[in-house]
Amino acid sequence: TQLKQDYLDAGNPVISMDTKKKELLGTFYRNGSLYTQAAIQTNDHDFPSSATGSVIPHGFYDLKRNTGYITLGTSHDTSEFACDSLFQWWVNEGIIHYPKAKSLLILCDGGGSNSSR
Repeated sequence: TQLKQDYLDAGNPVISMDTKKKELLGTFYRNGSLYTQAAIQTNDHDFPSSATGSVIPHGFYDLKRNTGYITLGTSHDTSEFACDSLFQWWVNEGIIHYPKAKSLLILCDGGGSNSSR
């Protein structure tokens, strides 16, 4: 907690990164509302064989600015994808909002797709 506060006080970015559950793409039923003039036919189960592909959401939360940034990948959840996503965050957000940053603190957990087991 002290390290995080030191970074924030120095004006350096502190971000939390996380990869979420892979989602299948296709005409699958999802909770929520969609307003259309005509009914849309969907599959009631999301079987992988019915999917047109999959997407892997990878997100960053900027603690100081209270904002999020999401990249979507279609390949496997790898360290290369995480690094590419971090680079995209830095180019599109980090360098703009933290032009004088000397370092970056990245907070990660060991659960989900980042499992350390």
